[in-house]
Amino acid sequence: MNVRFAAAGLKWASIAKVIGQGITWVITLYVIRLLDPSDYGATALAAVFVSLLSSVADLGLGASLVQARNLTEDETGRVAAASIILNVTCAIVIAAGSPLLGWIYEDPRIGAIAATSALTLLFNGVATVPESLLYRDMRFKRLALADVVGAVTGSVTTLLMALSGMGVWSLVFGPIAGAMIRTLILIKLSGWVRPKFALRGIAAHLRFGGALTAGRLAWQASQQCDVLIGGRIVSESALGLYSVSVHLARMPLSKVMGIINQVAFPAVARMQADRTELTLRMVEAIGLLSFLALPVLWGLSSVAQEAVAVVLGEHWTGATLPLQVAALAIPAQLFSNVFSTALTGLGRADVELRNMLCTLGLTVTAVAIGAQMGAPGLAIGWSAAAVVGLALNLKRTNRVIGLPVGDCLRSLRGPLVAGICMYGAVTAFRSVLDGVGDVVRLLCLVGVGATVYATVVTVLSPGNWTLLRRAARTVRTA
Repeated sequence: MNVRFAAAGLKWASIAKVIGQGITWVITLYVIRLLDPSDYGATALAAVFVSLLSSVADLGLGASLVQARNLTEDETGRVAAASIILNVTCAIVIAAGSPLLGWIYEDPRIGAIAATSALTLLFNGVATVPESLLYRDMRFKRLALADVVGAVTGSVTTLLMALSGMGVWSLVFGPIAGAMIRTLILIKLSGWVRPKFALRGIAAHLRFGGALTAGRLAWQASQQCDVLIGGRIVSESALGLYSVSVHLARMPLSKVMGIINQVAFPAVARMQADRTELTLRMVEAIGLLSFLALPVLWGLSSVAQEAVAVVLGEHWTGATLPLQVAALAIPAQLFSNVFSTALTGLGRADVELRNMLCTLGLTVTAVAIGAQMGAPGLAIGWSAAAVVGLALNLKRTNRVIGLPVGDCLRSLRGPLVAGICMYGAVTAFRSVLDGVGDVVRLLCLVGVGATVYATVVTVLSPGNWTLLRRAARTVRTA
């Protein structure tokens, strides 16, 4: 039953992401060409504080509703009220503190951007319970519809405003429009839950949510401290180059993890009592994710020079090295996110908190050192922290999940070796294409890399193709 529900969820979430992201990626890349790196630098700095307060505003209440074994209508109404109060309070805090933010970074735009972006918290507060109830009931088709329409609305709004000369404000109002539409659709599809403004009876949700929120804050801080620290050391243009390059490197990860988390969290919560099935599915997921993610991410790193020239244009050439470095390290973050989802689904937010605090300490130290070398140094510092953090947290995580280490290593061996061979082949073949135009060279290098990867992984791990076909068949028939 769990496999069937998860497969159905994966199908609908994947369909939604393919449709939605096929539109939003094209728009995002085009908007990057329209705007200046400093616009992205200012927006990234404001986003640090909005993201941190958003994590506090959420307080993990939505996740607590999903993983709760029993849930009453009264509890749901009280959680809805608590979510609205928290989000409104945090939005007010952001608006009140925005002048100070502009003063710290000597750019009034940053404070104004943060204050305006706080509007998204108002919609998030209303959306928490409808979204969580759809997750709990595994209504992935409805969730997919809300996500797609919201994402496309936000991207189209951003594009239209950028074309009209609104500059950095197109990056602000686009996400607000998307959040508003997504919230309205979630309410329509899930139904309105009347808030009950009393906290009695939801202590368990607050305890779980508090631990989860602390972990999320540490995670947000580890993800945002590069921008926060870099904003005090490097110029806004250099920060913009770095933030865009890391954003591009994360795009495949964020979309894939969006699908996986949407399905995996409620599925893991349902498998809490069946650890044998859980560990089996986790090993399969690790093997399949590495098989699919490594050629995309390491492939992007290997052709970063051509990709930046063709997709972003000449004024973004400074993003090449940060993109190369970040894309190499993204798989480490991918696996960290998989383990994080499993820990949360099993109700072990305490272990997740310790993992996030460890990663935060590493990231702050590495980024502070790397920022002295500008955008490339920021990328190197962040990437090193991601890899080392995964290694340090793995033992603690596996004491809870109980994965067979030998099976995991065997599932990773083929994709890792194939990825290294692919990278080497692309690097060697580039010298043969001297004098060839960027577009042709990019297409040739992608073809060489894909061929080498497919060949090597087939020789070393033919079972990955079987696993992929089986997963596709399960999803198709779900």
